[in-house]
Amino acid sequence: MDLLVARDDLGGARNLVMDLGFLPETDTSERANPCFLAYVPAIDEWLRLRTVSRLPFGPFDALEAEGVNQLLTHRQKTGPVAELDRADAFWIVLLYCLLDNAVIDEESTKRLQELALSARPDGVLARFTTRLRPEGWDSQSLIDSAQSGDRASLERLVGDFRTDAEAGRQTGGRGETARTFKRTLQFALSRGHGLTVALLAPDGAGKSSVASALSASLPVPVRVIYMGRARTSNRGRRGSVASGLLRQWRRHLTARYHRFRGRIVLFDRYTYDALLPPRNPKPARIARRWVFAHAVPPPDLVVLLDAPADLMFQRKDEHSREFLEQRRRDYLELRSRLPGMVVVDAAQELDDVRRDVTSAIWSAYSRQLGKRASNRPSPAAQAP
Repeated sequence: MDLLVARDDLGGARNLVMDLGFLPETDTSERANPCFLAYVPAIDEWLRLRTVSRLPFGPFDALEAEGVNQLLTHRQKTGPVAELDRADAFWIVLLYCLLDNAVIDEESTKRLQELALSARPDGVLARFTTRLRPEGWDSQSLIDSAQSGDRASLERLVGDFRTDAEAGRQTGGRGETARTFKRTLQFALSRGHGLTVALLAPDGAGKSSVASALSASLPVPVRVIYMGRARTSNRGRRGSVASGLLRQWRRHLTARYHRFRGRIVLFDRYTYDALLPPRNPKPARIARRWVFAHAVPPPDLVVLLDAPADLMFQRKDEHSREFLEQRRRDYLELRSRLPGMVVVDAAQELDDVRRDVTSAIWSAYSRQLGKRASNRPSPAAQAP
């Protein structure tokens, strides 16, 4: 959804939406229309809010600050929400239908017919539209066409506007392409707010399933990297330690690259598995495990998927119930060594587990950016 804001008020609007639990998608100083995201666990939805101080319509020039300020001056407050004056709303809806959507559906026809009763052929938006209108149309004829509810007439209007739009692209396309490339480059360089998340759990708790569900549902690119250690025999142990460390660092550096690009990295296992008690607690083995446990820097977030041994055995019967129960306790004891670790009940339905992990990721993302919204849930998140 778009939030129309006067240019001078963009800073205040940014603080306000962050107070409500939203976080910037990227560095808001680098974008004319900064976008913000909020996760609402109660309804398992992502809300995307864009603050705009100018209104672009298709390939044509945007309505700049002066015109936007006039729209805001005429706005009407209905309850807690301020809306555009209906006369202005008519031209906004019409322009978006003609130049952005390039289609007039039945719902839009009814909406335009309703708003046309309040529309005026003068005003900042009427003049703006008149400047863009195809030959043979004026402000009053546009209002009359919409008020009649004649969808065929409105569809002809779409065709006329589209023809003019194509002509505009041919005359001004190169400059717009250059501007688009510049904005895209600035956007790419301003990224770097990704997150690394380690998923820990015994076999059968559902790490892979949760990682797949998160990859499909999170609104940002996700990469899954396996960080488990390869099993080796006693022979060539010294070489296996060196190769194992190199392998973990290669994976870690890959993750750092994706994090820098603004992606969320999900680690399937992590070096913290080496903190678990070994089956064969010889001094040399304990030393090797300590080295692996501290081989790479910590992730931004550690999530433990906790499930009963019986459930893990049903899902994956590679180990006995007794071993799985002991491993479960071993993982839970890591909380004393990893104080930031989040424990999620993995005995729930997969969708509920995904929702809980998503909420933990969003909280960690908030803390990482150091924003005021980090520990302040959105009022929408408290809705039933």
